[in-house]
Amino acid sequence: MSARTPLERFLNERGIPSARLEALLYARMEGRAPSRRQFLRWRSTANIRRKDMVRILWAAREAAHDPTVRIDELFDLDPDNDENWRD
Repeated sequence: MSARTPLERFLNERGIPSARLEALLYARMEGRAPSRRQFLRWRSTANIRRKDMVRILWAAREAAHDPTVRIDELFDLDPDNDENWRD
């Protein structure tokens, strides 16, 4: 099955389970991290709030041990993509 979003593709290519990102955010946010259900939605949809994108970017960098991971590796923010204009 192919990845539906850049975030899903990134996690699959790097072999990072979403549970790892969940755990990192849970630790950083002192138990206020998003639920597993929310993470599953984020993996499969492009409809994510900016502050959540920033949190996921931080967790992805930590999980990958790579501070150079860029937001565009995780999310499609291209204004020419029609999907980005749908609510």
